[in-house]
Amino acid sequence: MSSTSTHANGHCSSMTELQHSLHSMGVFQYLLAVTFLICYALALGDFLGPGARFSVASIGFMSAVGFSALANYWVHGVLLTAFVVVGMGLFIGTAWLLKTLVSLWQRHRRALREAAHPMVDAMPGEDAASAYRLSGEHRAIDHAHG
Repeated sequence: MSSTSTHANGHCSSMTELQHSLHSMGVFQYLLAVTFLICYALALGDFLGPGARFSVASIGFMSAVGFSALANYWVHGVLLTAFVVVGMGLFIGTAWLLKTLVSLWQRHRRALREAAHPMVDAMPGEDAASAYRLSGEHRAIDHAHG
């Protein structure tokens, strides 16, 4: 399929126009896009303090405006900037969800392990493994006599 595909009414599709805008970007526009991406990530993260975050966010905003202004069609620049914001939001949300699921799974496994094998305090001079083994023997004797 050709990259200059048209609709029935003869107009290029929006995605094709957006693709042409990407192909026609210059080095300075790429620099602005990367600056926006880095500043956006730094402004969202905890790497910098609140005052520095505001400065970095301002630089990122100016980079996004400059990127959009230098695009063949400013609307395409705004759309690409919005795609970056949505994409990073999806990435951060997915990372948070995975971290939360792993944390819950580890907590669940730890709770199951602790329920199956309660902690046994070792006597002075005794290692934990022998204390656990002895406690198991004592439980077996207690259950037999109980």
